[in-house]
Amino acid sequence: AQGDQAALDEVYEETEKIRRLEAPFDIAVNFMSREELEDKLLEDMEEDMPEEETQIADEMMTMLGFIDEDLDLQSFYVDLLTEQIAGFYDPEDDSIYLISEGGAMDYMDEDTLSHELVHYLQDQNFDLERPPLEDPEDAVEETDDDASFAATCLVEGDAVLASDIWFVEYVDAGDMLEMSLDTGDYSFDVLESAPYYIQDSLLFPYTEGKEFVDYIHSEGGFAAVDAAYSNVPTSTEMIMHPEKYLEGEAVIQVDMPDVTGDLGGDWELAYDNVLGEFDVYELFKPYLSTRGMRKAADGWGGNSYQYYRNGDGDKLLNQGYA
Repeated sequence: AQGDQAALDEVYEETEKIRRLEAPFDIAVNFMSREELEDKLLEDMEEDMPEEETQIADEMMTMLGFIDEDLDLQSFYVDLLTEQIAGFYDPEDDSIYLISEGGAMDYMDEDTLSHELVHYLQDQNFDLERPPLEDPEDAVEETDDDASFAATCLVEGDAVLASDIWFVEYVDAGDMLEMSLDTGDYSFDVLESAPYYIQDSLLFPYTEGKEFVDYIHSEGGFAAVDAAYSNVPTSTEMIMHPEKYLEGEAVIQVDMPDVTGDLGGDWELAYDNVLGEFDVYELFKPYLSTRGMRKAADGWGGNSYQYYRNGDGDKLLNQGYA
């Protein structure tokens, strides 16, 4: 079912005004049940993350101690996102979906709508489907998940800031009270049962991403945030230390040779990527206080890692830091 057009137009105009971006309102807003959301998540994951990639992700996260080896990662993510997602923008079909069993829009839906409309405005003005770019001529390697995660933090932090401003300016006290009472029925069971790394990975773009964008915004308003889309943060170090981003501190590239030949036998290089400051912070989480984790991760300057495995089930992680 589609939302009431007059209400949609109103929230869109308000969001455009706050975010200081414009685009024709050429997008469908639809309601979706949680069962329909679950079906879509399953379909998207099967298409975007083949079984081989899922297996490698399982093995890597288990080796690093982020998850238990008996956790079915794909199934758990579907359950988690089905519980937590309140709405999403789908650039492939120019649609926003609001998760609502009743098929009618309340103030909580309008709050979610404002957030997702920011994503639509970002996409129309900056193209969210391009790879994260350090500059327009220099694309970040596809296997740099830390750079991709940092770009996500910019996008989500921007939307959180703008929709928070919308909430303060356009939701009155009575509606705020009603919304706070409604959230008491919301479930967090799957989130609370998630391994800490999955919990933090889900929340980080909205919390630390918001703090990063707040810092940028305080330096030059939304014009400064707009400029960040032409100079996208390329590491979670920049997200956690926005002053380093503004100072132009670059990530140190760590080049590592393929050592398959040295390992012999049927060893193969299954995967290579980057562990960012966020990941290092999480590695220390079971052992240190928050202050200790921050201090331990602060020295991150760059990383590269390689994941090797053989037919006997042996695994090896080779890392380099700067």
